[in-house]
Amino acid sequence: MPFTGPFFDTYGIGFALYQTGRNNWKQRTVAGVSWNGQEGKAHFFNPDGLVLPLVPSPWELPAVLRQQRTRMEPAQVMGSGVFAMTHPAGDSVLSNESNQWVTYWLVGSDAAYANCQEVWGAYVESQVAAERKAAEHNYVDARRISQRAEQEPTCDGLPEWVRVNTEDCRRILRSEYERECAEDQRVAAWLRGCAA
Repeated sequence: MPFTGPFFDTYGIGFALYQTGRNNWKQRTVAGVSWNGQEGKAHFFNPDGLVLPLVPSPWELPAVLRQQRTRMEPAQVMGSGVFAMTHPAGDSVLSNESNQWVTYWLVGSDAAYANCQEVWGAYVESQVAAERKAAEHNYVDARRISQRAEQEPTCDGLPEWVRVNTEDCRRILRSEYERECAEDQRVAAWLRGCAA
């Protein structure tokens, strides 16, 4: 077997299964799979229904489908975009071939994505709270290190130390959000076949 896991991301974009408690970016999350188990073919798609260019593992994918499916639809093939299945022979071939396919949904419609400002905002607040706690905990050690190095303290007391650290945390997370959202938009345009 040339790779491990239920699929291989041939372009190295970072497509992934939805993970609860993690930042899931909408265009790069596998929301479902249309699977032809007889031929070992699959069309992975994201929450917007765009087909993702992934190579299925016929050895590992069936177990993932059994364990993670939220629903399934026999004789259905889902997905649109550049990597969607095409049928030059016409709709009659599509209807006959579709009987061999089953679409598995791996993510519920209520799934939260980091692209959503409310979801990202809650994530930021949890990270800032952790940073605040760490800054309060590390303040004494940071002062001691500054004194040993005979440097002037960079902050005037604990409140300023906490403020500076939490502001830095917010700035870093804002930058991450902007970068990841821009990347997700580029991926969506590419999957739709739009020029960047």
